[in-house]
Amino acid sequence: MAFLEWKSEFALDLPDIDRQHKRLVDILNRLHDAMIQGAPPASLHQILNDLISYTRSHFVDEERAMERARYPQLAAHRREHEELTEKVLRFQQDLRDGRVALSVQLLGFLKSWLRDHIMKTDKAYTAHLLSYQGR
Repeated sequence: MAFLEWKSEFALDLPDIDRQHKRLVDILNRLHDAMIQGAPPASLHQILNDLISYTRSHFVDEERAMERARYPQLAAHRREHEELTEKVLRFQQDLRDGRVALSVQLLGFLKSWLRDHIMKTDKAYTAHLLSYQGR
C-alpha cells in the first residue's frame, strides 16, 4: 500500500494540475519507500531534491494559471506556497548540515500538507479556473 494513495476526490478536473499533483504524490511515495527500505542518505537526499524541485515547478505553473484567470485569492495562495517552500528548504539545509535526519514526522507533515492543500486550498480555485477556461 502506498504512503499516500491518489484518490478520485483529489482531482480538480484541471488535467495539467491533476497530472502534476499525481506526480507529487508519486515522488512522496518514492521517498517514503526509500526510507522504509533503508536507502542510503545520498539516495534519500536526491529524492527529496526531486520533490522540492518538482514542487517549485508545480507552484509556478499553478500560480500562472491563477494569474491568467485573475483568481482573486492568488496572493494568499502564493503565500501558502512560499511558506511551505521556506520550511522545506530550511529542513533541507538542516539535513545537509547534519542537524536533523529525514524522519517519518517530515513525511507525515508533507503528506498532510499535500492532501490538505489539494482538498482545501486548490479545490477553492477550481471553479474559478474552470469558468475562466470555458470563456
